[in-house]
Amino acid sequence: MTNESTNPPPTPAVVDRATFQAKLDELRVREKTHIREGDAIAAARRRLPMVEVDAKPPVDRTRRTAPPGGRIRGA
Repeated sequence: MTNESTNPPPTPAVVDRATFQAKLDELRVREKTHIREGDAIAAARRRLPMVEVDAKPPVDRTRRTAPPGGRIRGA
């Protein structure tokens, strides 16, 4: 366990504007790559094949019996 009063959190270095701009440009390239990869993943997800779903409800609604436990939640 560290004592924050004796070990303050590290702070970024103070640099000139050109160094800051270079680092910012590098970060923007990484961010754009990250966004494009996320977009590609989302596009691939949209292109996944579909599965036919049976329109019939999975529960037999003709029977009017209570579920195990006797009561429907939220009712």
